[in-house]
Amino acid sequence: MKVLIVDDEKYIGEELGEAVQLLGHDAIVVLSADEALSILRSDDSINLVITDLKMPHKSGQELISETNNTINRDVNFIVMSGHGGGNIDDYEDYDLLPNAFAFVQKPVSFKVVDKVLKQHQNS
Repeated sequence: MKVLIVDDEKYIGEELGEAVQLLGHDAIVVLSADEALSILRSDDSINLVITDLKMPHKSGQELISETNNTINRDVNFIVMSGHGGGNIDDYEDYDLLPNAFAFVQKPVSFKVVDKVLKQHQNS
């Protein structure tokens, strides 16, 4: 599986990328929603994105919305934030996050990365 990781904090993206690779998957790490959209348009093999919710210029929520409106395939999302609980149902604007099946709180542990990747594979 190839996973796209989007976080404006480079070290967080790199750490997540390393965790994804240690779990046997390919990881691409980018620093912005615009970079992510460009990659999603050019690489049809990506169907999972782990994105930060709050980023400058374009948020994770905007990334999800634009992906749903412009990419002609199913792309699932894991949303991360340094704020709020670790359950997507606790996110007050959950309805604005279609295709997001997990909401994880930063910092994200290796165990949590493993759990949500397995959830995605089993869905």
